[in-house]
Amino acid sequence: MNIEKYSEKTQKLIQAAQSMAQAGSHQYFTPVHVLKALTEDRDGLSARLIALAGGNADAFAGAVEGAFNKIPSVTGGHTQLYMHNDTAKLFNEAEAEAQKAGDSFVTADRLLVAALNTGEGAGILKAANINLKTLKDAQAAFRKGKTADSASAES
Repeated sequence: MNIEKYSEKTQKLIQAAQSMAQAGSHQYFTPVHVLKALTEDRDGLSARLIALAGGNADAFAGAVEGAFNKIPSVTGGHTQLYMHNDTAKLFNEAEAEAQKAGDSFVTADRLLVAALNTGEGAGILKAANINLKTLKDAQAAFRKGKTADSASAES
């Protein structure tokens, strides 16, 4: 993962997700942390994309919250945060999708789709009553062919 390939907004979302993992004394940084940061983002991108895909944004947020609350905490001493393998795959997929689409930077919508293309993401999609294809279609409609050519493309 090369953080320089991520838009400013997406970098902030990743930092927020890591902070949530640390604050919760979680041992692993997982895709659920990324999804939680996306659901709590003040711009409401994830809710808009879920709704655009015909899904239930409230059910989506509830499923993310439920998955987040199930992450075990580590007690005693200073805990080290490790990146889960699924999280590394998420970042690799988001970068590959951005490159394939002609984006110079990974955006939050690419992060959302990649996070939902993980083992835990399938159940969250189901709870929101959508699938990956409808979400990708909504992403394409949202993007309207625009590419992310600068780090501030989402500002």
